[in-house]
Amino acid sequence: PTSSGSNPLAAEQAPSRDLEAADGADFMKDFFAEVDHVKGGIKALKQACKATKNIHQEYMLAIAAEDEAKLSRKLDRVMEAAAREVERCKTRIKAMQEENKALQKRAKPSSIEENELRIREGLTNTLSRKFVEVFKEYQKAQKDYKDEVKSKVSRQVRIVKADATDEEIEAVIQGGSTEQVFQEAILKTAADPVREVYE
Repeated sequence: PTSSGSNPLAAEQAPSRDLEAADGADFMKDFFAEVDHVKGGIKALKQACKATKNIHQEYMLAIAAEDEAKLSRKLDRVMEAAAREVERCKTRIKAMQEENKALQKRAKPSSIEENELRIREGLTNTLSRKFVEVFKEYQKAQKDYKDEVKSKVSRQVRIVKADATDEEIEAVIQGGSTEQVFQEAILKTAADPVREVYE
């Protein structure tokens, strides 16, 4: 017998609510773990941006071709690591967005799920904006470095070969050193007086 005013279904309903809350807690725990991963990726990308700017400064001051080549290899390693972080962040953010869409499509989401969805969407949008912001800054740092390399190499090459074409300058950039250009110019300069004697 039950006392008057008591709900005979209450004992069955309470465990169900507890289970729903527990599932929600686990679900959000996984989500926050992904948030931390993306934050870590964004932090790594910021560090790559800073490293690129530092290498840029060092390159501007470098005189020896060997030093320039070392800086170029150093930047390659930074870029490779950054590319991996970019792909990880993009993949994780996309997965988070897809999970949010799946939650939105539920016919009758519980109040717990509605609260979770608001939290998830807010954090996902914030992370996405931050990632794009940092990624653009990193891209600009890369472009500034590449522009400086092209400008510096162009000046160096045209000192010894005033009529150098853009293609020749690009070939030197890809080769990573202006040393060969200088050697060819020195050999040409040395050969000219000899040629004049026989002409």
